[in-house]
Amino acid sequence: MLDSQMIEQECLSTERDRLKRLKPFLNYQIEDCLTLNIYVPFPDRVNFAYEKKRPVIFFVHGGDSFEYGTGNAYDLSVLASFSGFICVTFNYRLGILGFLALRDGQINGNFGLFDLQAAILWIRTNIDRFGGDPDHISLMGYGHGAALVHLYSLSKLAQGPGGKGIKRLILLNGSGLAPWATSGLEQEIMQQLAKKLNIDELKPSEKNTEELSLNGTDQLPAGTVSEHRAPLKYLELYTTANPGTYTVNFNKTANKTTPTSRPTIAQQIAQQLRTLSLDKLLELQRNLSNHHCGTSLGPVFSRHLFPRFLINKELSSSLGHVGSPYSYDKPLPITATLFAKVDLLIGVVANAGIQIYRKSQWYGSSLSKGLPECARHLYTSDGHTVSELLQFFYGKKLDERRPTARASHATDVMDNQIKEIISILTDGFYLAPAFQTLQLHDTLQPLERVREQSARRYMSIFDQPSELREHIDFGSVNKLQEPGAVDDLAYWFGAPLVSPNRLDPFGSNYPQEAISLSRRLLSFLTNFVRNG
Repeated sequence: MLDSQMIEQECLSTERDRLKRLKPFLNYQIEDCLTLNIYVPFPDRVNFAYEKKRPVIFFVHGGDSFEYGTGNAYDLSVLASFSGFICVTFNYRLGILGFLALRDGQINGNFGLFDLQAAILWIRTNIDRFGGDPDHISLMGYGHGAALVHLYSLSKLAQGPGGKGIKRLILLNGSGLAPWATSGLEQEIMQQLAKKLNIDELKPSEKNTEELSLNGTDQLPAGTVSEHRAPLKYLELYTTANPGTYTVNFNKTANKTTPTSRPTIAQQIAQQLRTLSLDKLLELQRNLSNHHCGTSLGPVFSRHLFPRFLINKELSSSLGHVGSPYSYDKPLPITATLFAKVDLLIGVVANAGIQIYRKSQWYGSSLSKGLPECARHLYTSDGHTVSELLQFFYGKKLDERRPTARASHATDVMDNQIKEIISILTDGFYLAPAFQTLQLHDTLQPLERVREQSARRYMSIFDQPSELREHIDFGSVNKLQEPGAVDDLAYWFGAPLVSPNRLDPFGSNYPQEAISLSRRLLSFLTNFVRNG
């Protein structure tokens, strides 16, 4: 899903280098992509007969998008060798294939989550053949991959066999509570797809019925009866049993059916999508509008998958303060989740917000347009007021100076303002969700569990200056040497330890102090996975 011309012309220099290293792994894309890569450490000759099974680290890629990426790009050989653990990466469905949600009873989204569940069940069944312990699995994710791991641990998929054997969660630079972790744009995506597929818009009278149909399905798999349909018994709904043929009228008799004049918009979209090749589907996805502060195609909250406190807006607003739907100051209606049972390590890069800033440049957005959009994602109740304040203090001034910023004083002012903006984005999109995740993990601990037996939680903040300078061009070259997204992952995976050789997909040149820091992080990670 990466365009070569976009990489050359629009990306920042260090990001361009990273995407160039990633692109060869993305040249071959197929829909049947559920595959795993398993890294097994070379056995110690002295202890060749390893008495105990090795712990397993299962890494979920994600980076900065649910629309492109691959587990093949991440070489875990150094991590496996240093720790002595079995390390696994995998590929799952992304973008329109993995997260399109039409709410029609069949294309309900969250297919990427189901792929994750399938991979975990495979590991549980087969990893012992590679020397791994199926009862000692740590789920590790980065960026959007961390959000996917977190959401999985909160979902009903992780209850029962889907969560058995999982002991630790490692969430690096991402959380399921982040504003970008889920998509609430199903209706907008449907409208865009309908337009691009030349599907006529509904008339007002039909649109009301269409909305009732979408609400009635409640994102359940085909053939599943929803307990939430009961309050809608006086409404006329489309049925998905035979698309485009019948409606069910609950107003008169339960078994009475009448012919309909046309299928729903969701059904028409689904019918057309099934006729398209993979290349056409990916082209269609590329032409959907992008939201650089949010997620267009990503996981969606649904009642049959997630606990009520995550999706009930009324409840979450009563729990949180203004602008934060995930502040847990009051008792929650606690349900059993894997997330509450495992030890948690959550890590954040000190200036992770630079990733959001990068996207605004890729898509050619001005700051006066991008900042208000980000504010609306962060502050759901007062988003309009906050966006106006941000636009007044930052957006308009920077946009006016952008073409002519030559003087050193103007450059210094812009550098300071850019740093302030990145700090705001980091706090809202990364740090605050990380603290809320820790708070939720503590809140969900069963009250009857004694403190010594409670699941443990740790947090790390990575503030090592980037080895590569970020070039942000506003008519002059301004250089920031702050750590940014993905900078820390190279250290967690041990890339500096093999320098000047390169560990995919990272760079190859690191100073001596980077080697020392990487060793400390690997030791910390190893101890956490082994002991919690």
